[in-house]
Amino acid sequence: MKLVHRRAVLLRCLTGGAGCLMAASASAQPLPSAQPSAQSYFPKSTHNQAGYLDHAQPELRLCGACNFFLNPDECQIVEGPINAYGSCDYYED
Repeated sequence: MKLVHRRAVLLRCLTGGAGCLMAASASAQPLPSAQPSAQSYFPKSTHNQAGYLDHAQPELRLCGACNFFLNPDECQIVEGPINAYGSCDYYED
């Protein structure tokens, strides 16, 4: 019977495991580059539902500074053209 050293077994396990990992990562699908928008999960609200005003009353809550605003005149959660100087009830920092 042939004696196998622990070091040899460990080396074979490590190289075999690394090969499996490389094969698995090569066949894996790439992640999408952009996060899905809120619209893919929920329908957009109308201007009335969102309480949208074309010109903001409190100037600190401008649509142009909101996380949902998309240049030049879109919003991820409110439909229709959106003024960057407008505001609504869904404002988010």
